[in-house]
Amino acid sequence: MRLFQSRFMGWIILIVGVIIFLNLTDHLLSGPLVLFVIGVLLLRKHYRKAGYCFLILSVLILLDNLFHFNWVWTLVSLLLIYYGYHLFRDAGKPKKQGKPEKETEEPEPPLSQPSRESGQTQAEIPVGEHENIQFKTPLFRSSAVGHLYMINRRFELTDMNMSYAISDVKIDLSKAIIPEGENTIVISGLIGNVDIYIPDDLDVSIAATVTAGYLDVPGFKQGGVNRQVQLATKGFDQARRRVKISVSMLFGDIGVRYL
Repeated sequence: MRLFQSRFMGWIILIVGVIIFLNLTDHLLSGPLVLFVIGVLLLRKHYRKAGYCFLILSVLILLDNLFHFNWVWTLVSLLLIYYGYHLFRDAGKPKKQGKPEKETEEPEPPLSQPSRESGQTQAEIPVGEHENIQFKTPLFRSSAVGHLYMINRRFELTDMNMSYAISDVKIDLSKAIIPEGENTIVISGLIGNVDIYIPDDLDVSIAATVTAGYLDVPGFKQGGVNRQVQLATKGFDQARRRVKISVSMLFGDIGVRYL
């Protein structure tokens, strides 16, 4: 009974506050505010695509109310950008999707193939020559639209600093050859998805921030607005090999998961 009374009083106070706020703003924010709240609720219920649509629509309508912003054509352009990006991303996606499987014995691909995972196009190298070559992660990468997949072959991990406007990133650290000491992975972007898979025996620290979206890290799964989390494994500072992961997105999904 007390729980019901508390929730009932909470709803009354919330509604009164919203009414006063809307009166003060001359109803300019009423529509965007309702759409924004719906978007947040959808994200919390894991309806991500619908939640993002409501959030973007609320921002566009607010701009239209305040600055007479042509939100219709802006929305059309954003939808075209989003659709084009997904076509671009899916064209280069590996056939196997989702959570990568643990390491299995399989023949290495020829070195003449381009290294999409490393973000660098390798020159053609005859098979059998330079067999000691290792694929490395990019030191720095900045792009408006791009994707980085490092899940299908072994690679040498070096410090990474990547910045995107629209991105799709998948990294499997069980495939990585990790040097001793502290290694860093820094990823930032406006819109996109980041998935990093870590083996059980690797010491990591994680700092993840998303303005509107979904976070899925060990011990923390939540969607909504302004989500952030920081954590580290026990013994991280004393570990011989450790990886420091920092990911920040404006809109998107961030996942750092154990295999």
